[in-house]
Amino acid sequence: MKAVISNRIYMEIDPVDLPSIDKALTYKIDNYRSDLPPVIIKSLRVIKKNLISIPSGRLDLVPKGYEIKDKRIKVSEKFPEFKFKLRDSQEKVYNELEDSAIINASVSWGKTFTALAIARKLGQKTLIICHTVALRNQWQKETVKVFGIQPGVIGSGRFEIDSPIVIGNIQTLYKHKEKISKAFGTIIIDECHHTPANTFNKLVDSSFARYKIGLSGTVERKDGKHVMLSDYFGQTRFAPPKENYMEPSIDIIQSKIRFM
Repeated sequence: MKAVISNRIYMEIDPVDLPSIDKALTYKIDNYRSDLPPVIIKSLRVIKKNLISIPSGRLDLVPKGYEIKDKRIKVSEKFPEFKFKLRDSQEKVYNELEDSAIINASVSWGKTFTALAIARKLGQKTLIICHTVALRNQWQKETVKVFGIQPGVIGSGRFEIDSPIVIGNIQTLYKHKEKISKAFGTIIIDECHHTPANTFNKLVDSSFARYKIGLSGTVERKDGKHVMLSDYFGQTRFAPPKENYMEPSIDIIQSKIRFM
C-alpha cells in the first residue's frame, strides 16, 4: 500500500486499520457552556472506499510497511548572511530542528530571531503567517535587521512574493490560499495556537510546503483545541528554558503618609 504526502497525507487504507486512525484524529472538545455536549472535530477525511486523507503532520499514523511518496513542495532560495549570533539555547533549537515542528518559548526568548535563522538554514522560500498587522510589521523590521533585505509583503493592498522571505497577515493570505499553496517550501506560523481556528486551519491545510513550523509562547488554548496542533506541525516540540525574563514582583512600602 502507498501513502502520498502533499498538502495532506493521502493513502489507501485497509478497513481493519481505519477505526484506529479515525479514533486518533477524532477530538472531543469541551463546550464553552457546561450544559451543552462536547464539540466533536474529525481531521480524517474519507475520499472514497479504501482511500482517505489525514493531516500532513500525522506521519505517525501511516501504517508500517507503506511505500511513502513525498510530493511536498521545495522552492530553494539563496539567503543573505545572517548578521547575528544565536545564544546557546537558540543554537540548540537551530541545530536540532530538521523538519516540521513547534517552538514553544517565552516572549523574551527570541522566537522571531531564531525562526529567521532556521528559515535560512532550511534554504526554502519562506512564508511567515501573522494574525495582526502589528506582528507583520515586527517581522518586517526583524528581517531587515538580520538579513539586510526587505521582505515581501502580502496584505494592506500589497502582494509581493519575490523575496526569499514573505510576510503576510492571515485575512489576506486566506483570500489567496490557492495561489500561494505551492509557492513556498517553508511556512512559519506565528502565534501558532491560533491554527485550530477555521481560517488558519484551512490555510495551513492547503499548503504543500515541505516544512511547517509553529511558534508560540502559550501553546495551550482555553477551548482545548491545542490537542490538534500535532496535525499541522508533527510530533516534534521544542520548549527551551526562559531567558531574558524577569518574574514580576510586588513590594509593599509603608510610606507613613496618612490620608484624611
